[in-house]
Amino acid sequence: MQAITIHQPFASAIAAGAKTIENRSWAPPARVVGEWVAIHASAQRADHPLWPQFAPLWKPPWNLPRASVVGVARLVAVHAPGDIDSPWYIPGCWGWEFADARIVEPAPCKGAIGFWRLPEGIYLG
Repeated sequence: MQAITIHQPFASAIAAGAKTIENRSWAPPARVVGEWVAIHASAQRADHPLWPQFAPLWKPPWNLPRASVVGVARLVAVHAPGDIDSPWYIPGCWGWEFADARIVEPAPCKGAIGFWRLPEGIYLG
């Protein structure tokens, strides 16, 4: 399974199904669209600096996991910059649309930039 590393609390918001749009400066490879993707929370200790702008949209639980897979979701569509209407959208970005998200028991592992293959032995039960 492919995985993508996302800063907290955005990673957990996607895993919870609250955040359906992920903003990126690049379009994902076509082979990933329609596929399940593991949502990995980055190891960064501070919340993403843009979080205050989005905080009214989702109230995260305390002590969000870091450096762990926190959920899975299907990447169902990719929207070109400016081609989306969502409160989670940042103008000028590609909007990756996720659906069917579910939270999993946090599975600690190291992330990477871009898409990366989930290591063997990571259980997403």
